[in-house]
Amino acid sequence: RIIEDKKLEKAHLKLEKLMKEDFSKLSYFEYATFLSAILFQRCDFVILEAGIGAEYDATSVFERKLSVFAPIDFDHEAILGSTLEEITRTKLKNMAQKAVISKKQDETILKLACKIASLKNVHLSFVEDDLSKDIQKSIEIYIKKHKYPEFLKENLSLSVAALLKIVSQKKALKALKNLKRLNLKGRLEKISKNLFVDVGHNPLAAKAVLSHFKGEKINLIYNAFLDKNIFEILRILKPIIDKIMIYVYESEQRKLATKEIERICENLNIRCESFKKLEKHKIHLVFGSFLVVEHFLKGYIEKS
Repeated sequence: RIIEDKKLEKAHLKLEKLMKEDFSKLSYFEYATFLSAILFQRCDFVILEAGIGAEYDATSVFERKLSVFAPIDFDHEAILGSTLEEITRTKLKNMAQKAVISKKQDETILKLACKIASLKNVHLSFVEDDLSKDIQKSIEIYIKKHKYPEFLKENLSLSVAALLKIVSQKKALKALKNLKRLNLKGRLEKISKNLFVDVGHNPLAAKAVLSHFKGEKINLIYNAFLDKNIFEILRILKPIIDKIMIYVYESEQRKLATKEIERICENLNIRCESFKKLEKHKIHLVFGSFLVVEHFLKGYIEKS
């Protein structure tokens, strides 16, 4: 459940008192991570999502029972590394004594994962080996029933494989069969008949979008920050793009890459214009970051 404001404020004041002069030095993600430790201290199990990657991540301060690795690809290169091998090493070298990962990765990632697990004496298992045929069938039924995109099937498979480190196959299957529709905001979320939003902002997210809209032509409502791999993202998405509609909003801390997007569109021969309004008979996807989606929903949708 979403935490109540009163509990949030109480935890905030407790954290401020504990941290003292160090409180103001925390990044937003560090702050949220430490705040979660206060809010969740009575829980039996706590699941924390890492931010940029394990080695440099605020979540690494906690003793962990299990590491769950989502698909690895290029992202946050300035911090994690410039090659896939460097990024993989940074993300995996801090794995817990039990870890789970999918085989649907680049061969470089899988070899490095096995090597690190061996050096650290970690029990590393693969999603595809952990799931019984009954569980795989239930996942297929669930995804089709709720018309979720393919990448969410992979996410659910990974989640169930992680659950199997805690409960039996029988209990996991029962949980899966009782699972209601999830409130997944911002993940290829359908807002209206011709409007989708997705908070993805890297090449892997672009590949998921490409797979979902394969064979269609959409208007991409897009913007990004200069540190993102804009060329690669738009190159991947080009087969499904009719035109790009650049959405500009007020960004005080980080500069938007509006001019760079225009230049890249010219190089890739993609039609590009400023966003003005949604077109009645076209599918639109708002894509680029959490902030682009947030500003679009608040700025355009709420006003109109």
